Amino acid sequence: MANESTFTSPLIAASEPSRASSPNYNSTDRASLDVNHDGADGADLSTADHSNKTTPTQAFVTLLKGYIGPGCLSLPWAVSQLGLVGGTISIGAMCYWSSHNCWTVVKIKRYIEKSQADSKSQAGSGDLDEKSEGASSQASQAALTYPDVGGWAFGDAFKDLVAAMICTQQLAICTVFFSFIGENILAVAQLVPDVPVILLSHSGVMTVALPFILGLSYIPNVRKLAPVMVLGLILLFSGFGVLAYIVFAEWPYRPTEPLEIRWINLPLAVCAILYSYEGICLVLPVESSMKDPRKFKKVFWLAMIASGIVFAAVATLCTRAFGDVTSGSITAFLLGKFKDDETIMLFLMLANTFVSLSVLFTYPIQLFPTLELIGPNVQKLLRDHDNPAEDTLAENTEETDDGGIPGDSYFVRTGLVIVTYTIAMIVPNVQVLISLAGAVAGSSNALLIPPVLELALIDHLENKPDETASTKSTPDPQQPATQTSAFRHVLRCNFEGVYWKQKLESFILFWMGFIFMLIGSYASLADIVKIWLGNDE
Repeated sequence: MANESTFTSPLIAASEPSRASSPNYNSTDRASLDVNHDGADGADLSTADHSNKTTPTQAFVTLLKGYIGPGCLSLPWAVSQLGLVGGTISIGAMCYWSSHNCWTVVKIKRYIEKSQADSKSQAGSGDLDEKSEGASSQASQAALTYPDVGGWAFGDAFKDLVAAMICTQQLAICTVFFSFIGENILAVAQLVPDVPVILLSHSGVMTVALPFILGLSYIPNVRKLAPVMVLGLILLFSGFGVLAYIVFAEWPYRPTEPLEIRWINLPLAVCAILYSYEGICLVLPVESSMKDPRKFKKVFWLAMIASGIVFAAVATLCTRAFGDVTSGSITAFLLGKFKDDETIMLFLMLANTFVSLSVLFTYPIQLFPTLELIGPNVQKLLRDHDNPAEDTLAENTEETDDGGIPGDSYFVRTGLVIVTYTIAMIVPNVQVLISLAGAVAGSSNALLIPPVLELALIDHLENKPDETASTKSTPDPQQPATQTSAFRHVLRCNFEGVYWKQKLESFILFWMGFIFMLIGSYASLADIVKIWLGNDE
């Protein structure tokens, strides 16, 4: 992987004769990426508003909590299918694959930002404020989003596709959160005497949770949301702590026979591990929210390593203590296994409550990527109708240095929350339907789109005009970086040129991701068919 500040713009490297003939894709020239949202080329503008920007610690907590969610509870089942050694290796491999793809998007975003800063510099502008007016005309003055990067690579149609995939994935996650809270709090309420009647139904619990989720969703930016993420992380690890107590209480009675690898379930098990990494769409918003985005690489990789360690610990300890985990949720498995043990059931209910509350506090951060995409479109729609929003959360909808989102409003946030609540309420077996959306949209965002973007960047670097011939060689942000379609990029097997290794890597990663998407989609469709046939009977 490239150093955080190592993705040198070949446009700059080309100005040096010794580098012009062979631009270094992963140069260690730190100055090349010293560009952030507060100034170009690493300049520190004293007038920049950092009041709503996040510190590295806050960014770390937000990423860690965003990645560790309900999907973690399915990992013991996955390790049971793969064996302890195979499962642990798979968790590490999937952690690296997901993280590598996330960082690919970050470094391409930074290349675009650097190119824009260079473009303004070459145009003769000496105003640092003008240099920091956003990285892309497509994003105006707002920080670059994942779809902006896609639009830079392949144009507006691809940008819209990426935006649709992100919205689908994030709203699916938020819908699952509603359903998860309803199911787990209901399981606790059924064992507690004299609870209110409304807590004795799945829909009732979700209705009680709705105003709390709405209130949390009104928190305007990532910095102000950081204390909520800390509380969510504390609750999550409290739940893991209770689970650890049960593990060590049962440790003397753990099974001695080794787990048998179920080869027929291997693809689904690996998919379950990969889908546990839920945070790819949070990476750019968290980076953009930092006071100093140059520190993001260390924060990002620490968060990814910590996530992998937590996933591996939960999965392997549970599997070693309880043997073959036959349910997709470790808590559901334990509720069935220890239903006659009142003491362990009490601790399980406590763990369920902690994890459910943690999910509730995580809901608003999972909504942020969708807000970033929908907000500007709502703002444009309102402008087109000469009816500007009056309840905007951001003080200035044109600028996001204060942490606000253009077009953001209480109306937009309320609408998104109500949509996810309604789907969770009215759709039977919503988690099966959502798993299909996750298999398609989640695989696209995490596995398919990043390597395609890297192929587009390589195509752009190989086909850009000679930088020494003109000072206006910076790529035009109005035009896609490549005229070749995304589909053709992954079909052609052109592994020539100075970047042949990166091409081969991206090609392999794309088709591996495509296989994973097919496996996940097939499993989800099979579950839907089983349920439909069962209902018919």
